[in-house]
Formats: sequence, structure tokens, C-alpha cells
Amino acid sequence: MDIVYVLGNGSTWNNNEIRFSLRSIEKNLIGIGNVYVVGLKPAFLKNVIHIPQSDPLPGNADGNIILKILRACREKDPSDEFLFINDDHIILKKTKVEKIPPYWKLDLKDCPDKYYRYNYWRTRLRLTYEYLLRNNLPTRHHDCHTPIILDKHKFPEVFKDVPFHEGVGLTMKSVYANTVFKEAPILNGIKKTVFNHFTYAEITERLKATQFLAINDEG
Repeated sequence: MDIVYVLGNGSTWNNNEIRFSLRSIEKNLIGIGNVYVVGLKPAFLKNVIHIPQSDPLPGNADGNIILKILRACREKDPSDEFLFINDDHIILKKTKVEKIPPYWKLDLKDCPDKYYRYNYWRTRLRLTYEYLLRNNLPTRHHDCHTPIILDKHKFPEVFKDVPFHEGVGLTMKSVYANTVFKEAPILNGIKKTVFNHFTYAEITERLKATQFLAINDEG
């Protein structure tokens, strides 16, 4: 199964995020084919297939991600199913790529109004929740910082009539997974985040039983 990353110009760490993510899939992900990078291509990247794609939607990061995935889906060479993984996702344990399910962490209908007012991105999540409700779809929160397998034939069909390009947009994983998957497993502690400054000892303790790691700029 091929791997698809999307990259924009938002890295504050000279794109070192994708260095570590690539090292982790080389070490721990079993059954992978080619690696595609859609969007920006840092000069240090080697042995990847680059697909250029701009970010035409200002203020709509998820919309630009969807456009990049649609661009990858139009290529004939990527495998029919591919693993979409962000540059800030790291695989920490041996994992068969085809066994990675579409994880979710909570039901959006259970979130209070203040949850959606926390930051700009959660405004997009609230709009996603409203979209799912209007279309009688499940309201699982799949945008939980884990990789997800996408079908390059189903993905364009899912987003054909979705207004993801309007305003601040919609979150990609929650729209796709709630449309395609009738059932999905909830996260059970196999993913941890490093969203703060921790010592090496603290990181080691935090991640010792963890399969997936997500980092942010502070982490």
C-alpha cells in the first residue's frame, strides 16, 4: 500500500516533521509501497514521488488538504487504497499498514457549545458536525491525529458535492470516515500527543506503551 503525505508551507521547524515521520514509517510500517508527497517538496527529500499542488484556499487548511488528496487520486499509479499520514504523525511500533483502522475519539453530538468556541479549527469542526447532521450521517470525530486509509476511487465520490471549499471549510477525515465506514474503533490509548515541552525522560514514560504519536509546533 502506498503512502500519501500532503505538505504546505506551514512548518516552523524547516520541515523536520516529515524527516521523523518518514524515518518512523521506514522503521515500523510493514507492507508499504511508494511514498507520495503532494504540495511542497523540501529539497532534502529523496526517493519519494512528488506531485505539485498549490494551496488556493486561504484560511481553509482542510480544504487545501482535500484538494491535494483529490490530486493524488487522479494519478493512475498510487495504489487503489493508500495511507494518508500527516508529517506530524509518527509510528512508534511495528504496524501492518493495512491494519490501521479509521479511529475516532468522541461523538461530536456530545460536545458542548464551548468546545466549538475553543479555537479557529474547532469552528471548522462545528461546521463539519452540522454538515453530517444535515446529511443524516454518523457524527464521529475522526480528526484525531492518526493516519487513515483512503480509497482513491471513493474519495472523489465522497467530496463531489461537499462544500469543503466554502468559508473556513470542513474537516476531511470526519466527512470521509462517517460517509464510508459504518463502524470504526474508538481510540483506546494507543495514540499520544506531545503538544508541550517535555524532558526526554517524560517523553519516554509518556510513549512507552503507545503505537502512534502526534506532535505540534510546541512539542
